[in-house]
Amino acid sequence: MLQNRNNKKSKIVDLRSYKKSEYFDLELNNTFEEDELSLVEALREDEKKVERVNREVENKLKEEASSFNEVVFDKILEGQELPFKIVSDGFGVEIVEEKQKRIREKFKERQERQENLFRIKKNLRTENNQDKKNFTNFLKPALAFSGFGLAIFLVFFVTRFISYGFQIKDQVMVKGASVVSDLDKVKVDFQSKNFSQLVLDFEKIQKDINYINTKLEKMEGGLPEIVGKIPFISKYSSAKNLLEAGNEMAKAMVLISKSVEEFSEIENPLIFEENQSSMGDFFLNLEKQMILSEEYLKTAEEKIETVDPSDLPVEYQAKVEELKINFPKALKILSEFNQKQFILKDLLGYNGHRKYLFLFQNNHEMRATGGFIGSYGVLNIHDGEIKNFFIDGIFNPDGQLSTRVVPPKPIQKISTNWSTHDANWYPDFPTSAEKISWFYEKTGGPTVDGIITLTPTVVKKLLKITGPIEMSEYGLTISADNFMENIQFEVEVNYNKEKNKPKKIIADLTPKILDKVFSKDNLSDFPKTLQVLSESLNEKHVLIYSENSEIQKMVSGLGWSGEVLETSRDYLMVVNSNINGYKTDGVIDQKIEHNIEIENDGSMVDTVVIERFHNGGSMKQSWWNQVNANYMRVYVPEGSELLEVEGYTREIIDSPVNYDKLGFKRDELVSSLEASIEVDRESGTEIWNEAGKTVFGNWVYVSPQEKVRVMYKYRLPFKLEIDREQEKMDSYSVLYQKQSGMEYSDLKTEIKISGDQEIFWKYPNEINNGESGIQYQTDLKKDRFLGIVVK
Repeated sequence: MLQNRNNKKSKIVDLRSYKKSEYFDLELNNTFEEDELSLVEALREDEKKVERVNREVENKLKEEASSFNEVVFDKILEGQELPFKIVSDGFGVEIVEEKQKRIREKFKERQERQENLFRIKKNLRTENNQDKKNFTNFLKPALAFSGFGLAIFLVFFVTRFISYGFQIKDQVMVKGASVVSDLDKVKVDFQSKNFSQLVLDFEKIQKDINYINTKLEKMEGGLPEIVGKIPFISKYSSAKNLLEAGNEMAKAMVLISKSVEEFSEIENPLIFEENQSSMGDFFLNLEKQMILSEEYLKTAEEKIETVDPSDLPVEYQAKVEELKINFPKALKILSEFNQKQFILKDLLGYNGHRKYLFLFQNNHEMRATGGFIGSYGVLNIHDGEIKNFFIDGIFNPDGQLSTRVVPPKPIQKISTNWSTHDANWYPDFPTSAEKISWFYEKTGGPTVDGIITLTPTVVKKLLKITGPIEMSEYGLTISADNFMENIQFEVEVNYNKEKNKPKKIIADLTPKILDKVFSKDNLSDFPKTLQVLSESLNEKHVLIYSENSEIQKMVSGLGWSGEVLETSRDYLMVVNSNINGYKTDGVIDQKIEHNIEIENDGSMVDTVVIERFHNGGSMKQSWWNQVNANYMRVYVPEGSELLEVEGYTREIIDSPVNYDKLGFKRDELVSSLEASIEVDRESGTEIWNEAGKTVFGNWVYVSPQEKVRVMYKYRLPFKLEIDREQEKMDSYSVLYQKQSGMEYSDLKTEIKISGDQEIFWKYPNEINNGESGIQYQTDLKKDRFLGIVVK
């Protein structure tokens, strides 16, 4: 029987051998047309080549046949039903009746195509016709074998491995259940702040996943590479890749958990003790662990991409789909964190002793970089260890200022001398930071390595995380809801007039907030704290300036520097500076409308309307019921031509003293900018160029319950180059830059095009199409960008 079977096999020719590819066609789809071409070419070769190929195929088949189960091979070759089913429970190959039916259908299809090959052979008959006829007679059994090649391979695979698969099935299932159980335990341990146990949880998960992988790999070396190419057993491949991805993720989570455990051992980074780890040590270890974690997660991402969710049980398919979508986002966050660690290490003084000037900018009294500087702090830090953090009112050092400097004109309305608390005059924060640093040194303060600002908005967000904080010495409980009202009352009214330290409550409250934020007991809320920090940086409630130029470049690249941004197209930033307008910006609502008209020749006219409504008038605290006095500056593309202005208050500020006679020093930047100011004759609007922009400056006053509408109309300094006949297109874009420290402004944009123009492309997608252009509405919580292509 074996001899007869070998005789059958010796006559089988696999057509794909002519292309020197594999002898067994495992894909069964879209390959037969190539076989036909190969056959035509082969029939034109000499007899020697045919004999050589037949001999090679025969030897190969004999070698392979010796390994097959004889009974199963005969039945598949004869097209009979298999006498059994083999099911792997998701851990191996599955051969069922439906797939057998599909194989037989493929076999029938190939038999029909084989008839076509006979006709091809007749058309190519030559003098050695009889020899080639003998060759063609081999085709039928060859096609029969290639039609069932996959089924043979599967049976061979299953009979070889299924017994071992059943042996490990129960072990693997137990370990799989253990992994699921441990994942639930992770949540409990994290919520209960049991971080040492959290590390053990992930180490056990990794160990169990490794166990499962090892057992599966023992079924056959290189198994995933083989089965990944076979449609019928891709379930194994998907499951295997998902397990390997899980293993990489578990390794990363072990490292991340260890980092959390190390951080939890630091009782409070604001208080350094000899027996506790420093923040510097922590960040040194964190850097290594996060870089390695990123590598693990990149490998996991590659494995996840190869997983077909439909191969998995129904209850897991949606979760895997979600994982495939969200995993790249999580990896991006970790990658960005690793890129930013250098900045964090430098700020923490890991590269040497650092001294920072903290500025508390009150955005209820707006100034160009975020608010009036009422309080300041000096932070000394080295290797992550905070050596000292001193907080005081800004008027104490300013009282020591001996140098007399002429302030910018609008400041002269309220102050004869320019000093630290008014030095944040320029909306470009690096420019203002340099002025602040210079003034602070002139008060007798030390040279600082950098300046960090924050607004009350940041503190309110942190209080939402920490919850209410008791201030027993003041008889107060400070919360996110009453923070501004209570602090403002203590600063403005209820402070000790003899000691004259109105900002003392801020100095007393700040350490308590930070103590709660960084406390070990609140470590589970630390991700929320990081989120607040991220939002505050992106929304410019926190600004950073470093004297180190390399660090400053990195800070700028991240968008944390508060500088005036460059752009080659349209640009708009509205900057409010409260000059003797009390704390009324806290109750002002602002809306900005920006209309752009693109004319036939491509020139553009912008109309900006700024609407400000005062909600005060009958509020409990008097400082919210005052007139809001504001020197408003509107920054637009450099070279813009002012056409019209409405809604402002015309005012001329006279110098309070003869500065030259009294020997006041003049600031070079202030002098050069003021010397360049041109005053529009009709409106009195001050116009000058600053930070690569043209600036329109006017006074705007808003009384309680009053709405003021200020309008600027101007022509842009560039045109769109559009030619419909030559199909020439051009783009318009506008960058809206939010004023640092501003809560937000409602923003509405409308772009109108002429009749023969058409908008070809737009960004963002939320833009609405109108009758003569587009409309877009959003908020200015952060910088916004809008762009279109016009043809």
